[in-house]
Amino acid sequence: MMPPQAGFIGWIDFRSTGYSHEELETRFAEKGKIALVDGKWFGSGGDAYFRLNYGCPRSLLKEGLARISASLTDNLIHEDTCGN
Repeated sequence: MMPPQAGFIGWIDFRSTGYSHEELETRFAEKGKIALVDGKWFGSGGDAYFRLNYGCPRSLLKEGLARISASLTDNLIHEDTCGN
């Protein structure tokens, strides 16, 4: 994650995952059941970058990060991991 300049929004760089931007979007939505703000929306150079709002209770942030992690692996999201 890039260090934020202000606020509760962080840019996360997923380029090293090897997934295309479209694959990342699909994995987040379908596998992780999480919505991140698409970096492409902010202009050129946004491929594989997504924004995360971390201005929330720590428990929700931990759940969101677990969902992002599960989206990038072949692991299934378990109830005990994300509180579902």
